[in-house]
Amino acid sequence: MPPHSWTTAEQDNFIEGFYDDFLKGQANRNYSTFWPLFFEHWFAKYPEEAVIFPDLPAGTKLNAAQATQVGKAMDLRKEQLHNKLRNNLGTSKRLMKAKELRTRKPQMIEVYLNLYYDEKVKPALEGGADVQKDVAIAAAASDGQKATKLAPNLAAMMSKARELYKNESAEIKEKVEARWKEIVSEREQGAGKGKAGTQTPQYYIDKLGPMLGYFFKGLQEATRWSFTVLMGGPSAATGGRVEACSIHVGSTVLGHTFDQVHPNFTTDFMQPYKAFLDKVCPWGMEELKPEDEGEVQPASSSGHVAVDCSEATVPDLPPTPVCPTEPPVPPINLSSPSLQPSVPVSSLAYVAQLSPPLVHSQGNDSLHTVIANQVNDPLQPVAAPPTLSIVQNPPPVPVILNEAIGPLNSLLSRHNPSFRTRRAIPLSLSLRAVRASTNPAQRSSRW
Repeated sequence: MPPHSWTTAEQDNFIEGFYDDFLKGQANRNYSTFWPLFFEHWFAKYPEEAVIFPDLPAGTKLNAAQATQVGKAMDLRKEQLHNKLRNNLGTSKRLMKAKELRTRKPQMIEVYLNLYYDEKVKPALEGGADVQKDVAIAAAASDGQKATKLAPNLAAMMSKARELYKNESAEIKEKVEARWKEIVSEREQGAGKGKAGTQTPQYYIDKLGPMLGYFFKGLQEATRWSFTVLMGGPSAATGGRVEACSIHVGSTVLGHTFDQVHPNFTTDFMQPYKAFLDKVCPWGMEELKPEDEGEVQPASSSGHVAVDCSEATVPDLPPTPVCPTEPPVPPINLSSPSLQPSVPVSSLAYVAQLSPPLVHSQGNDSLHTVIANQVNDPLQPVAAPPTLSIVQNPPPVPVILNEAIGPLNSLLSRHNPSFRTRRAIPLSLSLRAVRASTNPAQRSSRW
């Protein structure tokens, strides 16, 4: 037997009037405009103070203790409303149905509403009901689904639209059918273009933020760890130039991620890492030729797009600048069973000078463990996929970071590049990209 509902029939009807707005936010995974408006209407119609203090006359000013009690009750009521809407519509099932609605063939009534809503349907609605066109089309798309309950005004609109379409002339119906066939043909052609094997590397690069965000959020829930990931490489979005990005999962009690807590995150981490990437792939990526745009680069085991810069060739490529004050990097024989470091362990400046073949032979997964691995043997070859090792009695973290960042930062300042920072926040993670600026006078900025 289902539990007794805490809402009345009148309140259920009130909530159903917001179903369509909730479903639109659910399909877009964005409720930022829904919940504030919904709560405002709810508490205006059903004030919580009338429930907590039913004997108080309406409009009575509450004292501090009463206001605190009402505030706590409103928070509990918001949680109840959250659960009720999600349970009534079914979050996961509705998301699956929303995807199905976007890919299935449209109904004739959808096409009819799209073509003739303003001209024929809206004027025929009784009482001049104001239903927006996009809401009407969404109602037509979801009508007939068992999990969907249309609001009364939308149900009346759908009934009127079907009646009008049934009595339309043969000419109107032919136009609707012709448009329906065009839409079906366009969707089938679009689906064919999106099949696996036709996307460009930039397609996968654009997916990295949300994909890695979901992945690390799941790991955070399972392990209670926080993650900061640096990544980068040549990107078609920057004309083939190298860009560096960081993803942060895990925040303080105030909701701040690592890049927000660390005031100099860009200069201390992103700019040195960008300098390192410039050494990995100094010439960026050649623009794809038109006939090659459909080819897909193989992906590494870690999920990153594998761009092998060591195989790229560019006519008249200038040599990579090497600062005379830095010690040269000795040749490395990866087949040797043991290697003795010829660079002081306390200096990690040689990381930026590693040749692209060595970096790619280690794999993308090794990049984020380089600091922990270098404490014992900075030139130890990687014979198997690297794993995160815990160093016994390591030096203080600031010392390690200063040793890693200082030489790279000085190298960066000697080359005197300028950087431009782009920042976006998909879901609950922050994505920061540092890109080379075409204007030497332009300094670091956020937008």
